[in-house]
Amino acid sequence: MGDFNAVRFEHERFISTFNPSEASDLNHFILEGGLIDLNMGGRRFTFLSSSGDSLSKLDRILICNNYFNRWPSSSIHALPRVWSDHCPVILKTFGNDFGPRPFKCFNSWFELQDFDSTVQMAASLPTNGGKPDKRFLNKLKNIKIAIKQWNANRRDVNAIKSAALQLDIDNLDLVAESRILSEQEKSNRISWKKEVSDLEFLARKDLQQKARVKWTLDGDENSRFFHGIINCSNSKRRINGLFISGVWSTNPEEIKMAALAHFKERFTDPLPIRTSFPRDGFSKLSNLDSASLLLPFSVIKQTEGISSIKIQKQPPKID
Repeated sequence: MGDFNAVRFEHERFISTFNPSEASDLNHFILEGGLIDLNMGGRRFTFLSSSGDSLSKLDRILICNNYFNRWPSSSIHALPRVWSDHCPVILKTFGNDFGPRPFKCFNSWFELQDFDSTVQMAASLPTNGGKPDKRFLNKLKNIKIAIKQWNANRRDVNAIKSAALQLDIDNLDLVAESRILSEQEKSNRISWKKEVSDLEFLARKDLQQKARVKWTLDGDENSRFFHGIINCSNSKRRINGLFISGVWSTNPEEIKMAALAHFKERFTDPLPIRTSFPRDGFSKLSNLDSASLLLPFSVIKQTEGISSIKIQKQPPKID
């Protein structure tokens, strides 16, 4: 951490000369060191020249993957300049609590046999009375709770099963050092290793979906890679704070209300009062005629309608 006297991107300088070569060296240093440059809140720039006409983001706190995996909610906040032309920068290891996280569904669940039955059983549970949308909401809540409980139990069972199978494999490996394994023992070892591999594949598949990267191109057998990708993605998407009326705020409720007001303004009708057209001068049906359009056709009306149709007879044949 400290003053690197360089910026990474052009937008990190304002009324100041950007040096591409200098930025390339800094980016190469961060990439080669496997470091993470966290997003900074509070200020866009950390340095202001004495003349007040040049701003740059020179001060940074770079962290390693081990630190970030342990504290994935870390964020950086720039404080006001008091005694120096640089902003003090602090590192926070805790994040803002925005309430319950959105429910996520993983593709691997649909390949498991008991997933469909869990959803069907939860959907068949009775819901409290009320409006249809309220009953539908309660039904979705029942399904969500059932899936969460099912997934937690499944993970625990798979972890215990994988540990037991791995222990059996290790015991056979020790036996193989003292004598030749029988055909049954060899068959058991192969089947146990396959079961362990299948369980690990399901766990990696969920991590792959979280990381949103291609397993064959960017992945390896080490799941820590995926945890790092997931944490980095979450860090970039996380809102550590917002400028609300020119004041930096980290209060979750204030951030929610500001976001709601922003999008509400975007989707508000700009013309709440539309231009009206005069109704005078247009022909219109009377109330009685309008009501008659909704009445069913009677047999008499059908007969009158058919008889009023002029049927054109075929002209006589000329010999």
